[in-house]
Amino acid sequence: MDKKLSSKALLIYLIKKAYDPFCTADSYQDIKSILFHSNNFHGMNYLYLAESYIEDDFSLFKISQEQAIHFCKKALKEDNPYGYYCLYKIYLKANDFKKARIFLRLSCSSSITEAYLEMGKNYQEGFLFSKDYKKAENCYLKALYLGNKESYFYLLLLALKERKTEKAYKIYSIAEKDNYRLPGVAL
Repeated sequence: MDKKLSSKALLIYLIKKAYDPFCTADSYQDIKSILFHSNNFHGMNYLYLAESYIEDDFSLFKISQEQAIHFCKKALKEDNPYGYYCLYKIYLKANDFKKARIFLRLSCSSSITEAYLEMGKNYQEGFLFSKDYKKAENCYLKALYLGNKESYFYLLLLALKERKTEKAYKIYSIAEKDNYRLPGVAL
């Protein structure tokens, strides 16, 4: 009995096939058509295309900002909340900070871990939001709670920036117990 591929595995297979230097023009067009029109991937195909716009350096599929926004909305219609986070990145790339803030907040309300990390960085640096270390820390802790261990690094940087060495040491110790090695930190 043949094992059925998950939609994620099938999507990865199609993308790898499109990048294969021996992929024919017909196969490439078929793959492109599937990625652009299929609703069998829970919106992951649309988010891949949106990411192709955001990180356009190595993309096989050149799409416009309008198409990327359209694909994010299609992913959201397929109940994939990561579409909010992609919209945040699209508007950030376009320097539309008002819309970027809106979609970053929506991403956080959808429990996207990367969004909490981004929100924390924005509060820490005062880029999209007014600088607020307490809000930054809360965002990092929420990301950590959702499983993003990279948050340890940002919590540590925040503690060091605030010159709270005991707190920094505690974060370092907790991260070590959680099998997360923090790079280049001397306490």
